Amino acid sequence: MSKILTVMTFNIHQAVGVDDNARDLERIADVIRQEEPDAVALQEVAVVDGKDQADRLALLLGGMQVASGHRDCRYNVGRDHPVLPFGISVLTRERIAGHSLHELTSESRNPREVLRVDLPGLSIFAVHPTAGDAAVRAAQTAEAAHLAELAPHSSVLLGDLNSTPDAEPIEALAKEFAFDAADEPTWYPMPSAKDLRKGRNPGPGMRLDYIVPVRAAEVSETRIVPTRASDHYAVVAKVRTDVPKDMGY
Repeated sequence: MSKILTVMTFNIHQAVGVDDNARDLERIADVIRQEEPDAVALQEVAVVDGKDQADRLALLLGGMQVASGHRDCRYNVGRDHPVLPFGISVLTRERIAGHSLHELTSESRNPREVLRVDLPGLSIFAVHPTAGDAAVRAAQTAEAAHLAELAPHSSVLLGDLNSTPDAEPIEALAKEFAFDAADEPTWYPMPSAKDLRKGRNPGPGMRLDYIVPVRAAEVSETRIVPTRASDHYAVVAKVRTDVPKDMGY
């Protein structure tokens, strides 16, 4: 039986805002709360002062269920902030029937993985390919999509894919699946202290974040949700499950 869920992908940048360089998880929770997704895939989720941001967000959002990947990546989100371990998570109001992690081809110092979360009627595949080597990024994206194709029922790929719409990984996905890849920015570079003082944009943005229906699913009403709580905007869409292949794409 067909089901419609609202899903979101959001690179939270360890909850460091692009407008003030301050870490504020409440602002991230506000962005998610206003869209009321049934499930949200998060990237750059850090462990801060011994507490995982995904667990804290779940509490702030009223007790959502959580599944998380390893916190093996490290990245400096900006001046005045320590380098923290981070990774990917999925928060959901649906029942989690199971979840698993799948290693991807990775650079030795920057391991990446796919987090699969099985909900009733829909498997979510959350991923955050490297921003480094382009060939590795293309391989990671293709591997993640292949894993989603193997799901026994409807599946969707969510994440900051670190690729613009005209890049090979997105063009390859677009040949197989019907999804929104409009060249509308979802990421902006972090401003310098001088940029903040002068209130100016440090540079043009890029589309990096996507919701891709892979198996027996159809995505509609894709929207980009502007926010200054992160250097990325959130992306939200409706996903209809149990769509026959000749209807979905």
